[in-house]
Order: sequence, then C-alpha cells, then structure tokens
Amino acid sequence: ACGYGCPFGRKQSTMITYLQDASEKGARMLVGCDVRRVTMANGAVTGIEGWAADSETGERRSVTVRAPRVIVAGGAVESPALLLRSGLRNPNIGQHLRLHPVAVVAGQYAEPIHAWEGSLQTVYSRQFANLTGNYGIWFEVAPAHPGLLSLATPWDGGQAFKTEMLRAPHLAAMIVLARDTGEGSVTLDRYGDPVLDYFPNTTDQRHLIRGMRELVKVAMAGGAVGATTLHSPTLRFEADNLKPGGYTEKRLSAHLDEITARGLRPNAPMLFSAHQMGTARMGGSAKTAVTDPYGKVWGVRGLYVGDGSLLPTAPGVNPMLSIYGAAYRVGQAILAEG
Repeated sequence: ACGYGCPFGRKQSTMITYLQDASEKGARMLVGCDVRRVTMANGAVTGIEGWAADSETGERRSVTVRAPRVIVAGGAVESPALLLRSGLRNPNIGQHLRLHPVAVVAGQYAEPIHAWEGSLQTVYSRQFANLTGNYGIWFEVAPAHPGLLSLATPWDGGQAFKTEMLRAPHLAAMIVLARDTGEGSVTLDRYGDPVLDYFPNTTDQRHLIRGMRELVKVAMAGGAVGATTLHSPTLRFEADNLKPGGYTEKRLSAHLDEITARGLRPNAPMLFSAHQMGTARMGGSAKTAVTDPYGKVWGVRGLYVGDGSLLPTAPGVNPMLSIYGAAYRVGQAILAEG
C-alpha cells in the first residue's frame, strides 16, 4: 500500500530528506499554518500573515512572520491564490493552468488483481505521445484502493453500484494522461479561497477519447473479461461468458465507436488531474509571466515562487524533476544575491 503512505518511510519523501536536512540546519517549521497574504511595503516584501491553531486549545491564533524574502511554494492552485489575496495585479497570476488531464479505463480480469497492493505504476507507454505535433497522450497503470474506485464508479443506482464494487478486487486501473494544449485558470471566491475553471479543449478531448479507445483494446487483448470507462450511464464492454477473448472484433469496434459518440462532458466520464502547473509561470517579461527566469516575482523585491506553478506550459511528462530543478534554480539565485 505504498502509494497511500508508507508506514516505514521508505519512499524517501521530503519529510525525511529535504525537511529533515533543513531542520538539522536550524530551519523552524510551523505546521498547519494557513498563510493568507504576503505583506509588502514600498515595492518590497516585509513578511507574511496568516493563522494557525493553538496546539493545546485548538484556538485560532494569528501569525505574523517578518522577513526580507518570501518564497511562495503552495503549488499551482494555492500559490496564485496567495498572490491574488496579497493584492498583486499581474494579469498572468492564476492564468495558464495546465493539469495533464487524465481519463481512466478499468480492466476486469478473472483472477484477483488487488490494485492497492504491490509495486506502483510498473508499466507505461508513450506510443501516442505525438498525436498533434509534440502533444498527445501516454498510458500508465495506476494504484487504486477501494475508496478511490468507489469515488470513480459511475452511479446507476444502489444495486448497480454494489455490483460494480464487488468487482473491485479484479480490476486494474489504466490511465490515459494528456499533455494539454488548452488551459484553465485559478481565481478567488468571496472568502479568498481558490476556484479552478478548467475543461479540456477540443484537441485534448479528442486525445483523451483516443486514449480510452486504445486502453479498452489493450485491456481486452491482454486477457481482460471486461473493460469500463467512467462514463455515466455506465459504458462497459464485456466478453461473452466472462471468458478472455470471448468477443468479436465487430462488437468491440461498435463499443469503441460508442466511446467516441459519448465524448466528454463534465463528470461523464470523470476526469482526474495528474499534475498541476503554470499559474505563476516564469518568463522574460511581466507582460507574459508572473516571475522572471529565476523565480523572482515581477515588481516586488524579495518575493519569489518556487514550485510547479513556475512551469510555462505542460511538459508532457511527470514534472517532479522539472519542479526540483526550477526550485533549485530559484534557491541558487537567492544565494547569489547574498
């Protein structure tokens, strides 16, 4: 169950690597602090303000930190929200949201799969990564526990839902990730919390539909006895007598055409996001970007961004190492300034 929190700390997470290193070098950490705004004066950062719960009473306490430098690292959702709450008016803040949208196909097999056990994401394919220029889709297997499966299972009534959930031990989750050509945005609601506005554009919808079609073919060719997308009402292909290979190509082709005909609409099928990027992107001008190429926010001295929101566009791969690289670049720029 390593995908859902390793009890032995063997994933080498930041909790036992970077945060541990920082703590040993004297960094202080305030856990559970909700930073509401960055404070500024005369065009320069002065610190942050927020609140945290008292560890003994649970009472909300105001928090003020005074600092000549602030690095915002709340990710592509919370970082732009913090910048907007702080009164920054760069029109790029919160724009250009990329999500690597994800569609899912569940393959059902005669033998138990237990998608919540064992190694994580052991197989992937980039055969269709260049459907439109350098934009397209790639496939991965994914871990999925029963709670996540229940969240994603289309609702066709109580009895149908229970029947679907009884299949859970025999399901393998296969995902199609798109390098999105379209984009969305992050704005604030009346409470100052982030609101996401995003839906795949026509090109990305076409790519995701292609991916679902191909994954159904992959599942059935690999011995599955059924394959389900997350459309609502349920759209399921099933082999005759639940026997591997028990179907005709004509019947499979008709099902694939139905996937295309259903298309994509909000919540049908359910879509996921693999990676969030781009809402405080770096660039050479305040006209097109939120920060300069070193993560320094345009127009505010001492304010930086150091997370995935820096990425100017969707990279089409897992951005973890790219984010590490960008954050390291920001850190080195700060050190160079002295």
